[in-house]
Amino acid sequence: MHNSKLALATLALLLLLLGLHMYGMALHWYLYFPFFDLITHFLGGAGIALSVLYVVKNPKHIITIAIIAGIAWEIFEVYFDIMGWPVSSRAYKIDTAVDIVMDTLGAVSVWLVAKYKK
Repeated sequence: MHNSKLALATLALLLLLLGLHMYGMALHWYLYFPFFDLITHFLGGAGIALSVLYVVKNPKHIITIAIIAGIAWEIFEVYFDIMGWPVSSRAYKIDTAVDIVMDTLGAVSVWLVAKYKK
């Protein structure tokens, strides 16, 4: 992907993610629509992967970096107590695992496109 197209795609995706997250928090979409969290985590993983691809220009490590970013986000959620469940609960553990899987799937989708669209 041409560098300016990659920059535009990355910026557009990150702005979309920011808007969805802001509206999701303000309008309680995360509570009303259980799938909303899946969408934002998928887009978050894709956004991190696109950002890494733009900076590094090599898709080799984008999945690993996106997983690390997803784990960092989960730590952020715990630290600021924005989970909705106690950390020791089964619901929290399932949510965290699913969130990291969705982050990873978003990154894998970018990796696949980057790998095969040369």
